[in-house]
Amino acid sequence: MASSDMTPAEGIAVDSPASIDPPKVAADLIHGLDDRPPVGEAFIVALQHVLAAFVGIITPPLIISNVLGLEPADTGYIISMSLFVSGVATFIQCPTRPLAKIKASFR
Repeated sequence: MASSDMTPAEGIAVDSPASIDPPKVAADLIHGLDDRPPVGEAFIVALQHVLAAFVGIITPPLIISNVLGLEPADTGYIISMSLFVSGVATFIQCPTRPLAKIKASFR
């Protein structure tokens, strides 16, 4: 090992930048970033997205209502309000609407 590959403080061998291989990236993507999938495939994926969103919207009210011991009518009302508020939040964040400046951001 050459002395140029040793750190002066501890004498530990260090790889030179030329010997580091770039990370391997999988190139077997089905669709690229700007590609448009076929309509049938897009519909199935959109339906999956909506069902996953429903699970995230409906599960917390069900758990909270169960813990509080609420009646089924009250539980249904809370679930309805959760779906309504989710729709309003989606509408506010939609970029083609006049209120598009009120966007949620995690930056």
